Amino acid sequence: MNAATERLCRYCGDPLPPQKGRSRPRVAHEGECSRKYHNKRRLNWRIDRFRAAHRADRSDELAWAPRQYNYDDYDPEGFSISRGAYDDVHGDALIEAMNAWETAETIRRYLARAEYRAREAERKLREAERQRRLEEARAAVSPEEWDARLARRLAYWKERFRR
Repeated sequence: MNAATERLCRYCGDPLPPQKGRSRPRVAHEGECSRKYHNKRRLNWRIDRFRAAHRADRSDELAWAPRQYNYDDYDPEGFSISRGAYDDVHGDALIEAMNAWETAETIRRYLARAEYRAREAERKLREAERQRRLEEARAAVSPEEWDARLARRLAYWKERFRR
C-alpha cells in the first residue's frame, strides 16, 4: 500500500495493518482502539438521539444537560481528535440525563401498551355484555315475536338509509 491509500485507525490515528482477504475493511486496531472507537460511536448516536428528542420536546426539565456537555469533545461522525474523551463518562451530567430520558421513554412505551391492553379488555367486556343481553332478550320472547322485532328493526334501518 502506498501512503495515499494507507488506512488510519479512526481512534488513535496510527496506520492500520494491511487488509487480509475480502472482509470488511477495519476502521480501528483490534482490542482497545476498536472497543473505544465503537463505544464512542454509540455514545455519539445516543447524544444525537437525545438532542433531537430534547429539541422536539422543548421541555425545561433537561435544559441544563446540554450546557454541561463539552462541545469540543463531541463529534457527530465519531472521529475525535481528543483521544479517550469518553473513557469515563459515568459522571457526565449529559449521560445521566440521557439515561433518565431513555428510561422515561421506555416507561412511556410500557404505559401506552398497558393502556391499549386495558382498552382492548374493556372493549371485549362490553362486547360480551352486549352478547349476554342479546341472548337474554331472545330467550325472554317467543321465536315469532323475535322474528317480528328483527323485521321491524330491518325496516327502520332500510328507511333510514333510503333518505
